[in-house]
Amino acid sequence: MNTLSEVGSAQLTTGRTGSRSGRLRLVDYLDEKRVITDLRGATCDQVLREMIATFGDHPRVLDPEVFGAAVFAREAQASTAVGGGLAIPHARTDAVTDFVAALGRSRDGVDFGSPNGPVRIVVMMGIPSHRLKGYLRMLSHLSYIFKRPGLVEDLLEAPDPVAVLALLRRHEG
Repeated sequence: MNTLSEVGSAQLTTGRTGSRSGRLRLVDYLDEKRVITDLRGATCDQVLREMIATFGDHPRVLDPEVFGAAVFAREAQASTAVGGGLAIPHARTDAVTDFVAALGRSRDGVDFGSPNGPVRIVVMMGIPSHRLKGYLRMLSHLSYIFKRPGLVEDLLEAPDPVAVLALLRRHEG
């Protein structure tokens, strides 16, 4: 899946979510430690390493090295840039026990090797291997929320991780 419309066409299915309301929300899988408001990496590989490092102490990541290797293996298959300045590097792996997520932003943009242009917002996810339906639901949800007018621009202007999380809560309801 390489465009937001292709990601958005993934059929939503029922399944366990991180939200108490039963709705799937990215913000339910993020915390301040996994929001990087100023990515330092200038290349896709550097950005991936920087974001993978945020999972080192995550309670749902059993092995950060295995998780990182799975993210790099997935990125080697095809760019996870989906257009609109967004990339969603991800891995389905048994190195995580439940969904995990991190969000990073680059004001200058990073080349993810895609014709879609530079990436400014990166949402990294880890998904247990057996959670295919949940994986498709999350990709569809991300496509939906990042198509909302102003979200990317607002995220780029948010002063800190707390503000990023507040914006996501507002946009995700």
